[in-house]
Formats: sequence, C-alpha cells, structure tokens
Amino acid sequence: MNKTLPGVSTFIDNLANVQQARPQIPTYPKISTALANMVVSVLVGSAQPQAALTTAAQKVDQILSSGNSAEMTAPPTLLRRADGTGGPRGARREVPRRRRGVSEHIGGWLFATPATVIIVLFGAVPIIWSIVLSFEHVPLGSGGRFIGTANYRELAHDPVVRQAIGHTFIYTALFVPLTMIIGFSSPWP
Repeated sequence: MNKTLPGVSTFIDNLANVQQARPQIPTYPKISTALANMVVSVLVGSAQPQAALTTAAQKVDQILSSGNSAEMTAPPTLLRRADGTGGPRGARREVPRRRRGVSEHIGGWLFATPATVIIVLFGAVPIIWSIVLSFEHVPLGSGGRFIGTANYRELAHDPVVRQAIGHTFIYTALFVPLTMIIGFSSPWP
C-alpha cells in the first residue's frame, strides 16, 4: 500500500492493532480446515453430505477435546493513531446507555411503522367499520340510518343463519381432528 496517501498509514497501524485485539484461538484454523474439507468433498462429489458431515463433526470433536479451555487471550482494547497517540480518546467513544437505548427503540419503531400502518388500514379499520355498519340500515346507493341492535335480533330468528352456524360447527368438528390425525401420522421428512 502507498503510505503517502492520506489516512493509509493510520489505517495500517490500526489494522495491526486490530489483529492483536482479536481473540487468539489456535483451534479456529483447524476447525475451519475440517469444515472446508467437508464442503469441498461434497461439492466435488467424492463424499455423500451425511458422511462428510459426520467425518467433519468427528474431526471437530477431536480438535476441541485436544485443545486447552484457556486458549483465548484477553484482547487489548485501545486503538492508537499513526503518530503514537491515542488510547481512550483515540478509540471510538461510547454512547451513553440511556441515549443508545432510546435511539434503538426509535429505530425499531421506524422499521415497524410501515407494517403497522398497513395492518391498521387493511385490518383494523374494516373490522371497526363493519361493526359500525352492523348497527345501521344501509340501503344500496343511499346513506345509512342508525337502527341499534335490530339487525342482530333479526339474525337470531333467521333459520338460514342457524343452519349456517350448524354447518360451521360440523365442518370444524370434522376438519380439525382429521387434519391433526393426518398431520401427526404422516412420516417426518
């Protein structure tokens, strides 16, 4: 890299510090190699996926059982500038906890707002409007007039409504248990 470009020397110096700051776990390359060999053997077609996975899992178990549990070294946390200064002021400043939590909540609400608006517009508004209309008499092509619970009283005495409710109960009583039996008795994938 050309160290004469602005910021490159700082980047190179900080890169060296980041490499020191990363936890040093000697088993990671060994595990990565075992998993990479498994993927390559499956892609090349020299092994079946299940057999390759079993072999890789056995190798990873061997690697982990031979490793030392205290292999992680404590990473240094300070990044230094190219001129040798740095420390806590040279590193990224920590955002106060209270402000950070508020901004995370605002971000979450901003992401959820479009879905919330759609659900309210196409879900809650029609439900509320249909409840309002159920208390009115609305002839086609004209405004409605409030009649209270007269529509519900008329439905209670209508034989077609009773028949429809009976069909719904029969359908539910047959459909739900049958689909559960079929679902639980089918072979697992």
